[in-house]
Amino acid sequence: SYSFCTLLMNPMPSLILLLAFHVTTAAEYVWETIDRGTLPSEQPGEERPHVRYGSGMAFVEGSIMMAHGYHFHHHTSAAVWLGDHWQYDLGTQKWIFLRWHHKSTRYKHTLTTTDSNKVIMIGGDDGGHRYSQSHVWGAFTPEVFEVYPEVRSLGSFPEAKRQGHSAVSYRNKIIVFGGIIATEESSKDSTLLSDSSDLLVYDVDLNTWDHIQPTTELQWPLGRRSHTTFNPQQNR
Repeated sequence: SYSFCTLLMNPMPSLILLLAFHVTTAAEYVWETIDRGTLPSEQPGEERPHVRYGSGMAFVEGSIMMAHGYHFHHHTSAAVWLGDHWQYDLGTQKWIFLRWHHKSTRYKHTLTTTDSNKVIMIGGDDGGHRYSQSHVWGAFTPEVFEVYPEVRSLGSFPEAKRQGHSAVSYRNKIIVFGGIIATEESSKDSTLLSDSSDLLVYDVDLNTWDHIQPTTELQWPLGRRSHTTFNPQQNR
């Protein structure tokens, strides 16, 4: 048997719902609610993360790591780009607060676990945060961070800033596909924003990027955003 977990972030109303999906046999599929998170009327505490959406998740060392995200505070009508890091222990079924990293607040990014159990955060939208390298529509950020076990900058995308992409780890490389990208032109005119079909490979050991180009011999998916990718061999 095997199982996996997911966090559902629903902004209307805002709610964190942690679900576990268990497969015991080929014919038996079971969903179980593990944690409903902090409700909109409650104050976020130290026991669990606040409501949000667009956060990143990664499985690392027997736990689920969740970082960053977006929250609209209805009482104050304020948009909040979050920078907190949390870990959910699957054994104790408890949240553990790790840290707050104010220089990387964002949402619609990705978290990916490498073969060496490092968690890499790529891209996203930081809402034009004052620490951002981006501009108006450059709320889209090119930044790449290692966020576990430590927080440090690994540089940036080799090309356009992006958010809403997907990322998956394979043999200590991170494969990034698609997303919505921002260019110098689209920072002045939002109608020029486009869904990408780029395929980028980040070598964790060498800290280098490779852009895989489509050829006439290959079938290639259309550009898209807010999708997911999954490596079925990972964490086996």
